[in-house]
Amino acid sequence: MTTESRADFARRLGWNRSSVTRAVQDGRVVLIGDLVDVDASLAKIEAMASPSAHHRAHVLQLEEARTAKQPPADLPPELFEGIEQLNLRLKRAEANKREHEADMARMARETMAGNLIAREDVEFALDDLGATLRGLMENLADRLAPVVHPLQSIEETHAALSEAAQDVLQTVHDQLQRKAQERKAA
Repeated sequence: MTTESRADFARRLGWNRSSVTRAVQDGRVVLIGDLVDVDASLAKIEAMASPSAHHRAHVLQLEEARTAKQPPADLPPELFEGIEQLNLRLKRAEANKREHEADMARMARETMAGNLIAREDVEFALDDLGATLRGLMENLADRLAPVVHPLQSIEETHAALSEAAQDVLQTVHDQLQRKAQERKAA
């Protein structure tokens, strides 16, 4: 009487360990304690294997169905396809959920690190910038007309317009700087 572990018995037959476990559950493998009785198990496997060709063909068909994920014979194909589609949708939904959770964790981490600014703060700053820029640009013509009118050359006009543009940019810069300091103080 020869005994060996399930893993060794699986290697002997070219099976994986789960096949040995199923064979134990089916009663095709004889155990002595935790070890496999090799001679008795081989004899039982041989005795339980059907010699007829159609039985062997049926066994092969079952193995192919198991590996190809074919629907079981008692399950209608439409239902099996619906189950497969449902499984795919579920896997996609779980992957999306994990991705969104990771995004939320990243955003929370960056917010804590100061890399993200609250949307309300950004919208307020943009609204304030827009109002400042609009006010400056709306009265630009009124401010420039008296300056540009008496000028005789294109160079003088260009210099006056350039100075006015610099004034607008400096005013916007000063406004943004003031708001940034207010935000830091708050």
